[in-house]
Amino acid sequence: MKGKFIVSAFCGIFFAIVTFYVLEYIKFENALLISIFAGLMFYLMLLIFLLLYENILNKRYYEAEKNIKSNIWFKFNGNINTANSVRNANIYFTDDGIVFISLDTKPYVIEEVLIQNIEKIQSDYINKLNIYTNDNRLFIITSSEVKELFPILNEHNWMNKV
Repeated sequence: MKGKFIVSAFCGIFFAIVTFYVLEYIKFENALLISIFAGLMFYLMLLIFLLLYENILNKRYYEAEKNIKSNIWFKFNGNINTANSVRNANIYFTDDGIVFISLDTKPYVIEEVLIQNIEKIQSDYINKLNIYTNDNRLFIITSSEVKELFPILNEHNWMNKV
């Protein structure tokens, strides 16, 4: 949430500076006042757009999340690197395993890895998690929330996989 405000503010300031120099170049009266107003309007419009887009995207993920039958005990957003693609997805740790839901681009991906199919979990304990399965697949998850996952894995008796 904080990132949207920072990005919008940076873009608004940049837009105000460019507007000021353009208006000064053409010798427009009140260039500073108009450029500040234009930058503020750009900031507000971009922020509203980003918040609406996030709301629409979250609604799509919420609808997909309702189809998960098992109890969800940890969820976060991250990048999933598989053999043939890198996708942004919501990652759900459940009682039955791990569910990846990627609704950013088509074809949409909803994949479930059952706990009995997970052979090993490795991590650098900072932002990367490698999940090895019995059928020789590797899922590499990259997220800033990986370090928060390990105490929760311990609570749910998944540490024998690590």
